[in-house]
Order: sequence, then structure tokens, then C-alpha cells
Amino acid sequence: MNALDVALADKKRCTIKGADMNVALDLLRAYSLAHRIGWADCFIAATCLRLRIPLVTFNDKHFKPIPGLSVLRPY
Repeated sequence: MNALDVALADKKRCTIKGADMNVALDLLRAYSLAHRIGWADCFIAATCLRLRIPLVTFNDKHFKPIPGLSVLRPY
């Protein structure tokens, strides 16, 4: 077992739903030009919004403008 396996051992895996794609497209339309957020980031944000979980990232500048999304820096 490597260090990443140990760090993620007690974490749950989340499932992406089809509805996340629709929300991600809306986020992409709303924030891609002004905040330079890409498709993958929009998809991650959409999934976090649906699950009502915070998004933990060092790249918080792209995500801060998204309403209802809780963004945390790891440290």
C-alpha cells in the first residue's frame, strides 16, 4: 500500500450522475470566460453542489464565484 492509498483509505467514492453534466454546462456558460474555469472544474463543482460537500482545492480562485459551493484550501 502506498502513501496515497493510506491517505484515501477511509474516504468514500462518489458517483457522477447525468444531471451533473447539465449543471456543469450551466456553470461553464456562466463562469468560463470571466473566471477561466474549465470543463473538468465545472463538472467537479457540479458534483460537489449535488452532494452538498465542500470542494477541497488549492485552486480556489476559479471556484469562489460559484454560488452555494463551499471551497476549502487543504491547509
